[in-house]
Amino acid sequence: MQLAVLRWALPVLLVLSDCSSAAVVKKSGALTNPNEVASAAADALEAVSKNHNGKALQDKRDRWAQVCKLKLVGSQSRAECDNILAGMDDDIEKANSNTGVYGEIIGNLRGIADNPR
Repeated sequence: MQLAVLRWALPVLLVLSDCSSAAVVKKSGALTNPNEVASAAADALEAVSKNHNGKALQDKRDRWAQVCKLKLVGSQSRAECDNILAGMDDDIEKANSNTGVYGEIIGNLRGIADNPR
């Protein structure tokens, strides 16, 4: 069961991570050992999770907040600006919660990779 899931997940993760783990696949040929597959999948997912960085979103939000301060409080443009900031806050929250999910999955994959068969 684990091997079937990993065989499906690895190509998807490699595509998402711009093939950062392609070297692992090319060096060893077709991965059939669940430990190797899990390790390669964890590496790929780790690369993907780094691309979903909440800090970059927070920096963008902070710059936008500076622009919003220039708008007159109570004006339509300030209300629109505040609405955009609220949307950015939601995006940051989602990115940060995804990081935890990625970490949990990566940890499980590393556990599979480190578990001798």
